[in-house]
Amino acid sequence: MSRLLPRRRHLSCTSTASLSELASLLDAGRFHRAVDLAKSLLSSHPPAANVPDLYQALAATADTKDDPRARPHSFLRDAASALVVASARLCQPDGALRLLSVLASAGDGACAGEVCSPLPSLSSCNLLLESLLFVGRHADVRAAFGLLVAAGARPDTFAWNKVVQACVAAGDLDVALAMVRRMGRSEGAPPPDAFSYNVVIAGLWRSGKGSDALKVFDEMVDMGVVPNRITYNTMIDGHVKGGDLEAGFRLRDQMLHDGPKPNIVTYNVLLSGLCRAGRMDETRVLMDEMASHSMFPDGFTYSILFDGLTRTGESRTMLSLFAESLKKGVMLGAYTCSILLNGLCKDGKVAKAEQVLEMLVHTGLVPTTVIYNTLINGYCQVRDLQGAFCIFEQMKSRHIRPDHITYNALINGLCKLEMVTKAEDLVMEMEKSGVDPSVETFNTLVDAYGTAGQLEKCFTVLSDMQQKGIKSDVISFGSVVKAFCKNGKIPEAVAILDDMIYKDVAPNAQVYNSIIDAYIESVLCPPWPPLELCFT
Repeated sequence: MSRLLPRRRHLSCTSTASLSELASLLDAGRFHRAVDLAKSLLSSHPPAANVPDLYQALAATADTKDDPRARPHSFLRDAASALVVASARLCQPDGALRLLSVLASAGDGACAGEVCSPLPSLSSCNLLLESLLFVGRHADVRAAFGLLVAAGARPDTFAWNKVVQACVAAGDLDVALAMVRRMGRSEGAPPPDAFSYNVVIAGLWRSGKGSDALKVFDEMVDMGVVPNRITYNTMIDGHVKGGDLEAGFRLRDQMLHDGPKPNIVTYNVLLSGLCRAGRMDETRVLMDEMASHSMFPDGFTYSILFDGLTRTGESRTMLSLFAESLKKGVMLGAYTCSILLNGLCKDGKVAKAEQVLEMLVHTGLVPTTVIYNTLINGYCQVRDLQGAFCIFEQMKSRHIRPDHITYNALINGLCKLEMVTKAEDLVMEMEKSGVDPSVETFNTLVDAYGTAGQLEKCFTVLSDMQQKGIKSDVISFGSVVKAFCKNGKIPEAVAILDDMIYKDVAPNAQVYNSIIDAYIESVLCPPWPPLELCFT
C-alpha cells in the first residue's frame, strides 16, 4: 500500500500521540470526534501534518493490525473520509484534493494482491465539492468530480448538481446543460431533479438567454421532473425583469391552478414588476390577493412598494403604508427604512422623514450611515442646513461614523448657500476625523469658488488636490473653464483646456460649449481663430 502514497514526513511526538488517538477513534467508529481531531491537527500553526501525510501515517497503523486483511478497508475509508471532511469544513480543500487524486489514480485494479486504498465516502466527497464551490474554485469542482468518475465511483445527484452549479457560476452554461442532459441517460448517471434544472434556468435568465430558459423549462416537464416553487419563481422573475409582466402573471395563474402555491417571493417579484412599470394601482389588488391566501407582506414587500411610490412621488401613500406596517407589527430593517426616508426626502418631506426614523428607532431599528446620509442630504436639498447639522450631530452622538458621502452632502449644502469658508473648515474637520476627501469634495469647492468669481481660489483647490494625490477630473477643470469664461477671461480658459489635454483629461461637450458660448457672447475677440483653437 505504501507505494500508492507520497513519502511520509516525520511526525512530531505530539502529532504521533494525536495520530494514535485519531486511529483509536476511527477504530471505535467515533467518526465525528475523529473529524474534530483531524481539524485540530490540520489547523494548528504550523500544521501538525498535511492531509496525505496524515493519511499515510494512519494507513501505516492499519498495516500493523493483527489481521490486516480483516479491517483495513473500512478503516482506511473512514480515515480518508474524516480527513476530507475536516479539510472541507476548514475551507482548506487542497490537501483533500491531493489525497483524492492519489487514491483515485491508484484505483482498485492498481492494487491487486494488496490491501487497496479505498476512496473516501461519497458523502465526504460531496462535502468537498460543496467546499470548493463555496470558495469559488469552480474548475476544481469539475476536476474532483472527474477523479471520482475515473476511479469508478458513481456520484449521486447531489454531486452532479454541484458540478452543474460550478459550470453555471463559471459561465459555462452549455456544459452545465449538457451535464443535466446526461443525468438519467448516461450509464451510471443519476436522474436530474428540480434543483438540477433550476440552476441552469436561473443561469440562463441571468445571462439574458430567456428563450433558452423557456426551452429548458419545457424540457424539464417533458423529462417528468416536476417544477417546484423555486422553478416557478425563477421563471416569473426572469419574465418580469425581461419586461414581460403578463407572462409572469400567467405563470402565477398556473401555480394557483395546478402547481405549487405561490409564496411571498412570488408576490414580491410580481409587485416589483408592477412598481417598475408604474402600475401602482394594481399593487393593492395583488396585496389583497395575498391576504386572501393568508399571506402577509414582509419587510422586503414594503421596500418594493416604497421604492415604487418614490418613483411616482406618492409620499402620502408611503406614509399610509408605513402606518399599516407598524399596525401589523412588521419589522422594517435598515434597507427598507432608507428607501422610505429617501422617498419622503425626495418629495421635500424631510422633517416627516426624521419623525419616521425616530419611530423606527423606538421599535428597535439601529440607524446606519446610509440612513443618516439620506436625511442629511434631504435637509441640504431643501436648504435647511440647521436641520442637516442637527442630524450630523445626532449621528455622531449615536457613535455612527460619518463617511465621505456625509461630509460631501454638507459641504455641497454650504457651497450652495455661498458659505464656502465654512465648507473649507468642514473639509479640515473631515480630514481630522480620518475621512479622506474625495474628488467630489474638491470639485464642489472649485465650483463654488468659480461661481463666486474667486478664480485664484480655484487654482488653490486644484493644487491641494494634487498635493493629496487626488487627480483632477473633467468636472474639476470644467468648473474652472466655466468660471473663467463667465468672467470674460477666454484666453485663460483656452489655456486651461490645453492643460486638460496635456494631463490626459478628455474634455467633454460642456467644456467646449462653455468656451464657444463665451466667444459668441464676446464682442471684443474675433470668433473664428480662437474657435479653431478649441477644436485643435
